[in-house]
Amino acid sequence: MHIIISVVSLMSLQVLAAEHPSVSELLDKYAQNADRFQSFRIKAELSVDVKLSGGIGKPPAYLNGESGRLCDVRFDGQRISSREFMWGNLSPRGPIPKGKPAYKSFLWNGKDYWRYSRGEDPLGKVVINRKQSEYEIQRLQYGHALSGMIGYFSGSTERFDSVILKARTASVREETEQVNGVDCFVIDADTKHGRYSVWIDPTHGYSIAKAQVRMKHDENHFYYGIPFNKAGRELYWTINNLQFEEIDGVWVPVEATHEYHRLYSYQGDSSRSQTHTKVTEILMNPDHDALGSFIPDDIPDGAKVHIVQFPSIQYTWQDGKVIDKDGKVIMDSTGEKQDATPKQSRENKGEKK
Repeated sequence: MHIIISVVSLMSLQVLAAEHPSVSELLDKYAQNADRFQSFRIKAELSVDVKLSGGIGKPPAYLNGESGRLCDVRFDGQRISSREFMWGNLSPRGPIPKGKPAYKSFLWNGKDYWRYSRGEDPLGKVVINRKQSEYEIQRLQYGHALSGMIGYFSGSTERFDSVILKARTASVREETEQVNGVDCFVIDADTKHGRYSVWIDPTHGYSIAKAQVRMKHDENHFYYGIPFNKAGRELYWTINNLQFEEIDGVWVPVEATHEYHRLYSYQGDSSRSQTHTKVTEILMNPDHDALGSFIPDDIPDGAKVHIVQFPSIQYTWQDGKVIDKDGKVIMDSTGEKQDATPKQSRENKGEKK
């Protein structure tokens, strides 16, 4: 009888352990699914409701209200392209109509960092930086419009599982909690980038069902590399209402709602937003070179081009190339560099001809 009781007790402990996995076990299961989603093209529709009341730099009140966005994000684990059409309350001159949206795109092709934007000017302007900081590259790679859905939370360019593995403290709650009808495990952690609470869904590849990030003044948190004390007094970010689809054996988030509230150092000044994101198209592990994912083919002929390293020289975009005033090709649209040291720059440096 004693042996039977001991065996039953041992089995109960094993079942209990299986039902209450550790933090590292849950994060490992999450990574097994998420690591298979490293190269993609995602298109999505976003609706954003924003309310601002001052803040650092005193953001203008005209940004208050609703706006919409269409996003196209392409990523291969290194190179990234992010393109967005935007309309709504985005301009001091009044709302931008959906039929004539503003546009911006960012591109890191592994060599150069491109920014292109157009609004009332139908040609727009291109800015190319050949020595962009690693930090800004990471902000583009892991801070785009869809990053929260794939595990990159506000305030950090590291995926949340990496952040939690280096946390000051981390634990799994004793009881599961239901999110969208699923019993989810809940991880609480005090990390370098804020206090995290993450609901893990075991029925969808141990994906994120819900997550929250909180930062407060004087709690020694960091916001994108700077002490949060310099960025504000309090921040609250959450993602919820996630929906999933299984694509090629990988559970992929296709819909979510974000909420963001930040109280700045100025008394009463804050920003608050709610964003609903719905994915309309996903390509997993596409042939990016065949798609031309990292070629700036969204720039019209005649657009002005500014290269950060040569601030006094004006270039022009023509037939997929950057040309100078004499028509000399400085760069082509694949990122292949030509002779990019203008004559003026060599003379300024005192170099011999």
